[in-house]
Amino acid sequence: MRPWWRAGALVAAGLAAVPARADAWLEAVRAEAARMGPTAFERTSETTDRSGGVVRRVERFMPTGSGGQGAWTLVAVDGRPPTADERRRHAKEVAGLPPPGYWRLATILRGRVTLVRDAQGRTVHRIRPLPEGSIRTARGDISADVAADARIELVAGQPTVTSLRVFAPAPFSLMGVARMNRFEAQSRYERGPDGRPLLVEQASEAEVRVPVVGTFRQTTRQTYRPL
Repeated sequence: MRPWWRAGALVAAGLAAVPARADAWLEAVRAEAARMGPTAFERTSETTDRSGGVVRRVERFMPTGSGGQGAWTLVAVDGRPPTADERRRHAKEVAGLPPPGYWRLATILRGRVTLVRDAQGRTVHRIRPLPEGSIRTARGDISADVAADARIELVAGQPTVTSLRVFAPAPFSLMGVARMNRFEAQSRYERGPDGRPLLVEQASEAEVRVPVVGTFRQTTRQTYRPL
């Protein structure tokens, strides 16, 4: 087994000049994502709350116009119909946020890109800084505080982002009050039967420190089904 310092040096040495093929693949991905818009989907989420319990929610999104506009519906919470209060809180959570999907890569991949090697020695496109509006949450836009690693592969003969890792290189402030100690989110994409790329799975982990409340960790796993 290599010492940790040697493994780290090898990863750092993996910073590479961009091959011509990788340039062409990146441009192809950008162009395809820019042509797309949000798609209809059903999302099932399992979130660990502060007490360690798991909340399971089923949501649906239907696009109604350009620019990411659409209608969200909270279908179920822990296998039962949502209460009126849960529907109101859900509507507040998603208000103004762009729906997830492959189309969002058109914004994310506008950032400055370099090629690096990941821990498995694979070439990934690192985007840092991320353009404004890339990663928006209910607590605000955190794009300036995170970076992203996109893995591009040929799928059905077309350059495709198959995975995207968004992470915080260092802790950062949230709305000037809370502090994000750690953040990482992994997204996986596939091409559907019609050949269009789709978001199929996401997993995220965040550790946040809030004054008075203290530090808590939240994990979420989400799967997507096209409608």
